[in-house]
Amino acid sequence: MRFLTPKIHTTIDYVVVIFLWISPSIFGLSNFVSTITYVLGCIHLVLTMFTDSQYGLFRIISFPLHGWIELVVSASLIAAPWLLGFSGNAVDRIFYVSFGIAVFATWLVTDYRGK
Repeated sequence: MRFLTPKIHTTIDYVVVIFLWISPSIFGLSNFVSTITYVLGCIHLVLTMFTDSQYGLFRIISFPLHGWIELVVSASLIAAPWLLGFSGNAVDRIFYVSFGIAVFATWLVTDYRGK
């Protein structure tokens, strides 16, 4: 059931950027993971700004492509603690696995072909 429109999804994307930027302080992420999270927020902002949606500023990336990128990112976020070597820190691991699941759940309910 894909009930999130591109407009709502893009709004959520901008909120997610802010969430990523404040998460290290809220959750007490390690220095390494905090840096990754700040960079991820910047990358997500650029992706959102360049996506062809109502709130996209440059509209170069199609919304369906945005969806495929988010699908790959969701799996990468879930695997990141083990791939990047921070699985031993429970807070960092739980944050990234949970965030990856949230991105995947958002992907599942977004209509990437909608207008």
